[in-house]
Amino acid sequence: MKLIRKTSVAFILFLILIINSCYAYEPNYKDPNVINDIDIVDQETGLRLRDYVWYLPDSFASQLDDCMDSEGTYTKEGLKKIAEEGNKSIGIKVEKLDSSNEDYNKILNKYKDELYKDPKNNNNYVISAFKINITKKSNFEFLSAPMGTKVVIPLRRVTKSGEIQNRHFEHNVGVYVLHKDPSTGDVIKPLNTEDADTYISNPKKGLNDLVVADVQDGDCIFVATKKMTKIPENMMPGVYDTRVELRHFSDYGIYSMGNPAIIKKAKLVVDKYGKKKLYFSAQPMNFALDRGHLLQFWQVDKATDKKYEASIEDRYTDETNEKEYPKTFSLPLLSNDPIVNGKVYVDVMSKPGMPGIQPTELAITIEPFNGEKCLSIKNYKPDGKYETGTIGIESANDFSTNSLETHKKKSRYIITSNSDGTVNVKLIDSDLYLSDEKDIVIKGNGADGNEIKYEAECNNLVEKEVFDSKGKSLGIKKVTNDFVIKNINLEKTQTNGFDEMLYITNGYIKDKNGNLKKNPRYSFWKINPYDVKSLNLNKSSLENEIKEAEKINQKNKTKEAFDELKSAITKAKEILSSATEQAQIDNANKELQTAIEKFNSSKDQSTQTNDEKDKIYNLPVELKHLVEDQPSMGAGALISPAKVNIKGNTATIDLTFKGIKVMNIYGHLTDAFTYTDNDRYKNPIKMDVVESVNDTDLNGKERSFPKVLRFTMDKDKFIEAAKTGIYLQVWVDAMDSLNEQNKNINKDEFYDKYTKGVGRQTARLFIDTSKMKENDNQSNPSNPSNPSNPSNPSTPGYSFQNLAIERSALGSAMASASASMSKGADSNLVAAMARAGAIANNPYASREEILSATQALNNAVINNKGSMNNQNNNNSWGNNNQGWGNNSGWGNNNSSWGSYGNNNQGWNNNSSWGVYNNNQNNNKNNGPVTIQYEVPVEVLHAYQDGYSMANGAINHIARVEERNGQFRYSVQFNPLEREFNGQKLVGNLTHLFIHDGNKYLAEQSSGNVWSWVMNGKYNRVNISVKVDVMDQIAVNEQKAILSFNWNAAREVGRVGGNNNQNQQNQNQQNQQNQQKQAPQVVQN
Repeated sequence: MKLIRKTSVAFILFLILIINSCYAYEPNYKDPNVINDIDIVDQETGLRLRDYVWYLPDSFASQLDDCMDSEGTYTKEGLKKIAEEGNKSIGIKVEKLDSSNEDYNKILNKYKDELYKDPKNNNNYVISAFKINITKKSNFEFLSAPMGTKVVIPLRRVTKSGEIQNRHFEHNVGVYVLHKDPSTGDVIKPLNTEDADTYISNPKKGLNDLVVADVQDGDCIFVATKKMTKIPENMMPGVYDTRVELRHFSDYGIYSMGNPAIIKKAKLVVDKYGKKKLYFSAQPMNFALDRGHLLQFWQVDKATDKKYEASIEDRYTDETNEKEYPKTFSLPLLSNDPIVNGKVYVDVMSKPGMPGIQPTELAITIEPFNGEKCLSIKNYKPDGKYETGTIGIESANDFSTNSLETHKKKSRYIITSNSDGTVNVKLIDSDLYLSDEKDIVIKGNGADGNEIKYEAECNNLVEKEVFDSKGKSLGIKKVTNDFVIKNINLEKTQTNGFDEMLYITNGYIKDKNGNLKKNPRYSFWKINPYDVKSLNLNKSSLENEIKEAEKINQKNKTKEAFDELKSAITKAKEILSSATEQAQIDNANKELQTAIEKFNSSKDQSTQTNDEKDKIYNLPVELKHLVEDQPSMGAGALISPAKVNIKGNTATIDLTFKGIKVMNIYGHLTDAFTYTDNDRYKNPIKMDVVESVNDTDLNGKERSFPKVLRFTMDKDKFIEAAKTGIYLQVWVDAMDSLNEQNKNINKDEFYDKYTKGVGRQTARLFIDTSKMKENDNQSNPSNPSNPSNPSNPSTPGYSFQNLAIERSALGSAMASASASMSKGADSNLVAAMARAGAIANNPYASREEILSATQALNNAVINNKGSMNNQNNNNSWGNNNQGWGNNSGWGNNNSSWGSYGNNNQGWNNNSSWGVYNNNQNNNKNNGPVTIQYEVPVEVLHAYQDGYSMANGAINHIARVEERNGQFRYSVQFNPLEREFNGQKLVGNLTHLFIHDGNKYLAEQSSGNVWSWVMNGKYNRVNISVKVDVMDQIAVNEQKAILSFNWNAAREVGRVGGNNNQNQQNQNQQNQQNQQKQAPQVVQN
């Protein structure tokens, strides 16, 4: 907990630094160096007036020359004079404009088609609009008004109250100025953001300034977020320079906190198929008082929410700690969307108490900005065959009535690569002709300006009469428009500073009458690398999809469904062999995927049923863990049965909830959501509150909470999903209260200020549709929310008996068994306890089942033979029959190993672990050598990225002893503490189970140390734990992963061994073992 608080304090300090920096601009009137130092500031909006000399009093004109040096540059003293006169004479008054303003709407209506409606801003435009008034502080004439001046608008300005103003990203911002001219009327003009000096950034001073030039008194400035330009769909193969940045995932107009961890210059590589891969680089970032590094990045598919981890291409060394970190990341782009949904893992953000892996947006900038090209080709890498878009052609003669204009609109190149890196270029759909005459010359300019001569390959020559440019016949010549210009080096011709790639002299062009006239010169314009379509067909995805489809068997599906799938496979094969365009391949792949999904979701022959309409059912319902086959943490809040109304093709489901205790806090469900298509990676859909109930809130006061919530589904989808689980996202105030974001809220203000949903859980809802029996007159289930007085309505097909006495006896037996298991448990007790837990959580369990589970559990406690770990390992090793404790002092010395208050210390701070009391005697022991290690360890979440809640309780240094190729692992857990409303909630780990193909209970010793034996050095060990406070909410076990960092492990001692030779042999064996990569436990 100390570590969590320390990190949280650092985080708060970091935010304070950010806020201070964002309104940190202060004019430097006393010691100005440049004109920017003497801006006049509007304190309310932060907008600043710059270059305002012409708005000074006309009396200042005589002093103006004295403010500049001989070269016309303002001097330091001159800037002081200007600042002094400016602050004395003029000011800037800014009026914020909104949609109620006429000028605001004039600008919006003119440019709204290019503006962006941001989903994060409730699908509204993101606009900052101002009217600029330059005020006089006394009566005078302006020095030379009206003249344009500059207005500086700080982007993402954070006020001292914490409000973020002007939420715009500079690389997709539009700036429009409305000027009121009495003679011409309103004039609206956009600012060209491609010009240099449009944007001035100085992060150290907190400056992110948009500079609007040529602003006059009374002008309106309209700043808006524009639509980002998409990555061009068809690009020439090669390497492109571009720019990237990390943006906040859920808040609009601001950058991610991880943005400083990446370098803004990036590369986009396009392959022969037109597929694009982005390469970007990481760098260290300063985070509050710490230093952070980007360790992992995932691209998230916007359609499926599936994650794809970026590859790490190389690494760098941080000089501050001499450690290596990922440097260059690469990821294939899933679309041409310039905004890539992603997730980042930054080490400094993943410490206890920090958010861990975070969603983000990676923005790829295409358009030029502030004098900088953001997407530009660096190297051409042609490989295969390509077709360009329309290319520019220019003729030396003006054939104003011929087909040249039409020719310009349709002519294209076909580009074919050669093995030496050059390309052959063929002009298609053209009226340009070559002949076999020697006077025809084809040339281009290289990057150095020198001309390069090319050869043409002429095909299909035909005899035609040709004419000179004035119409005089030149006789019959062999000509063709089927020609290929060979061996062009694109690196040279495309970077020569000219518009043309090459030119042809003495060729022929058709006039309007179809006559071929000699043309002294016509030029071929350069290839546009952003409009080049690959003609190479990538068939690999479709080939793989066909292979997978052919593996599918009919099984219980209908013959009609299987025939439809086989037909789709046949069609895909036909397209695979006949396709001429990539779009045909891609469409065939999608259609086959759809056919497979349709087949898999089709009904089994045995489950075909007739539709039922207008029926009401009360059905057994239970809430289970997202992954495990056990009750969810919120299972106790759901009251069974559920009411299901089937009307036509729609199923309407009503769920009833009550209060629940979470870690001794009495909480309530506040919101619940289903998911689009029952896909938990898609958008959540909020359930409707049908009925509310007043009950005691977290502070002991009466408050209204949802009681009955409703959602709807397609009937057939509901019947299927009810069997496999309907995904629900639930928000519970008690879980939210335990989250760090709501930690320091005053209890009387909790419900007004807390962040809802931060403790949300996703679970699976199971409804037993097999018990559907019509009950047309059944009303809504009505149950009091008070858990001490439940009453369930009768469910057709079920008998709800009052089994309170029997269930109480089972609860007592489970409590007794839990106490026994804390001292060790054999397999019979573990199995009996698991069955008892299942019965206890089954609201439909019969009296006989409850009594049987109780008796079996009591018998298992009586006959308990102790830890399964002891039974399996016999606490002895090899032939020496000596327990671990005889060599290494396990259990014979101070086993508390570090204090509960500081779980990052080594074991008792001994640098030579194992040599505690009797080093010499230990080393004289006969038997195999025991090698002792200290290994860093973390507890990871079992089913999602990030740390488990238990990570805050573990001692992060584990002990491992190696002997005869076997390894004894020992970890220590401290109590897990949380506070709410001044109440300290403490949880203790009571059971630690190891999963390595089998499941067995680790051996517990004093100091809450848990030990077990395995056959190697494992990076990850699958575990499950029981925590006493979790038992109160019907959660039997929680799975997690122990992550051992063997790369950072250190050997701290060796004991035992018969002689020196044995020691040497053991050392040699240990070195060999350490060279092997540690395996990872993956069994469940």
